[in-house]
Amino acid sequence: MVLEAMASGLPVVAVNSGGVTDNLVHNYNGFLCKPRDTRSFTQAVSALLDDRELTISLGMNAREYTLSKSWDSVFGKLIEDYSIYMDYCTANLPATIHSKGLAG
Repeated sequence: MVLEAMASGLPVVAVNSGGVTDNLVHNYNGFLCKPRDTRSFTQAVSALLDDRELTISLGMNAREYTLSKSWDSVFGKLIEDYSIYMDYCTANLPATIHSKGLAG
C-alpha cells in the first residue's frame, strides 16, 4: 500500500519499522514515526494538514521515487546485490574449500 499511495502522489505517514522503511525516506516522500508513539504520528499528520506546500512537495517526491521502482530496476538491483554477495563469499571461502575444488 505504501508504494501505491506514493505512486498516486501522496506523501506517506508510517511507522519506522519493517518493510516500509525500504521505500519511505523521512522528510523526502513522507514521514517515519516512532513505533507506538501516537504523538509522533499525529504531529506528522498535522504537519501535512497545516502545510499545503509541504504536502505537495512530499507528494511529488513520492511519485518521482516510485517511478524508479519499475520491475526492471528492482530486479536489476537484486541481481547486482546477489553478484556482489557471491563475489564476497567466493573471495572469503576458506583455502581448504578452494583446494578441494568446491568453490566455483
